Amino acid sequence: MTEPASGPAASPLRDGAAPLSALMTVIGINLGVSARRPGRTLAAVGATMIVVAAFLAFVGLGEGFQRTLDSAGDPQVAVVLSRGAQSESNSTITTPTANALIAAASNLTASGRRPASQEVLVVVNSERRDTGMPANTTLRGVTDAGYAYRAGFHLLAGRRPIPGENELIAGRAAARLYADLDPGATVRFGETEWRVVGLFATRSIVHESEIWTSVTAAQSLFRRQGQVQTVRLDLGPGANLEALSKLIDDDPRLSLSAVAEDAYFARQAGSLAAFVRKVGYPMAAIMAIGAIAGMVNSIHSLIMSRRRETGMMRAFGYRPGTIAGGIVVEALVLALIGGAFGVGVAWLGFDGRISSTLGPSFSQIVFAFDVSGLLAVQGMALALAIGLLGGLPTALWCARRPVMEMIRR
Repeated sequence: MTEPASGPAASPLRDGAAPLSALMTVIGINLGVSARRPGRTLAAVGATMIVVAAFLAFVGLGEGFQRTLDSAGDPQVAVVLSRGAQSESNSTITTPTANALIAAASNLTASGRRPASQEVLVVVNSERRDTGMPANTTLRGVTDAGYAYRAGFHLLAGRRPIPGENELIAGRAAARLYADLDPGATVRFGETEWRVVGLFATRSIVHESEIWTSVTAAQSLFRRQGQVQTVRLDLGPGANLEALSKLIDDDPRLSLSAVAEDAYFARQAGSLAAFVRKVGYPMAAIMAIGAIAGMVNSIHSLIMSRRRETGMMRAFGYRPGTIAGGIVVEALVLALIGGAFGVGVAWLGFDGRISSTLGPSFSQIVFAFDVSGLLAVQGMALALAIGLLGGLPTALWCARRPVMEMIRR
């Protein structure tokens, strides 16, 4: 009677099994063993989850801030600043210069639409509701024309400030962030007490982060007589900004510069978003290195805990490449699970969450975190990289070890 085949002659591959089938068998065995040893498995999943969640939360901050500011601008509105100024806070335009600009540009602005808005911007100190700590707040002095330049402006309560009086209205986001800004309350800025006479909302949370008073009150009480920080002009359809810039350059009285409002806000947002990317991606890389080290340790511990099973598969004829491939796929699966949990944590915990940060005028701007689909894809790609680099060293180690060394404990 013929003896049954044994040893290498009975290998699944030599019996005609396809390499892919052998690889799937190894993957199934590996994942089954991992499920029965949850401690090390959860360590690999948890390390990846933490890195992905932290990466998405940090970068989502920058994306949310940029989206918030991008939505605030109107391409048909020109923001005029003093020449060389990068933001309203460091711009100073004298009243005669502002009046000369408005007169010279009368043929460029949209007739029958919004008149020019001369505005004063002052950074004042308020107390945060959540911490009780002081924080910078934007107080803006506007004329009646200024309200029309904020899309969707409407009063939620109260009325507009009376020109020249110590009265103000608070944006909805500012009232949530700072104490003493509810209608009817009194708040002190410097040596002056102000009465809150209204609460307003706009289409953009950027404008809701401010408090407003009349331009005459802001000029008088903050020693800004004879000056404003910015002039807003409605250029109407076509937004003839080039003609306005040429008019300014050709007039020796006007040491000014003009930029479309949407471009102005995009420029202000870009600096913070760029900073977040410059910090966020290197931070993610550093954390990923730690996660990769954790993944290497976890996968190696998993393999060492089942090295006899791995050695037996080698003895049964599974090729070293198949064994290595199974280990890499196992690491990728664990990393993907961790990445999915990380995306879920970031999305549930941060997407749409209201926060605040210093804006272009060194005052607080309220914004919402934005964990977008594109960021989620980047997070999963990061998880894949962690899994690949974390599983590869152990896979190569197992592929190179002698069979008998693997079988012996």
